Amino acid sequence: MKNLIGIGVLLALSFIGWQMFSSADSDSNVEITVIEQIKKVAKLQTIEMKVATTLTKTKTGKVGKVIKKTGTRTASYFAEGTVSASINLEGMGIELDKESNLVTITLPTDVEVSNPTHDNFVNTCSYVKGVFVPKFSAEDRANHSNEAFNSMKQKALDAGIKGKAIEQAKAYLTVFVNALGRDIQFK
Repeated sequence: MKNLIGIGVLLALSFIGWQMFSSADSDSNVEITVIEQIKKVAKLQTIEMKVATTLTKTKTGKVGKVIKKTGTRTASYFAEGTVSASINLEGMGIELDKESNLVTITLPTDVEVSNPTHDNFVNTCSYVKGVFVPKFSAEDRANHSNEAFNSMKQKALDAGIKGKAIEQAKAYLTVFVNALGRDIQFK
């Protein structure tokens, strides 16, 4: 009978120990699972901004040494395209506080801003004045195009495209982490 009670106590202690061990293992597995799930959605987050600009250029030509005759050509251009900003979330830091059920994410600080796509670049109007009117060369037009698209990129930066990309990444991660039943904060 004493042996039977001793075996019963031993089995009970073994069961309690097994429950404690499996519970600790379960918490550890939950932590690993949450972090792995967040890492699985670590992809390139991109925001796009449509941008347009206008540009006016003037070229003056002179002919003759004694009697100087000049002519002027003025051209206005319209350019539009898309500028995108991207954050690669593979470089984010993730910390999980099991007690407070809080996930802390440190986003990468590098936001890459692309050059604009060339959706449209057209000469909207030209104006000529004088007798000897110079023409814009292909090189002039290429320089005008580059100037317009550099202006578009700067407009996107001035409009806060980098900050908007970060906010979009935060919103994306917040929805995902909240769906896992966790609270989130960003460093």
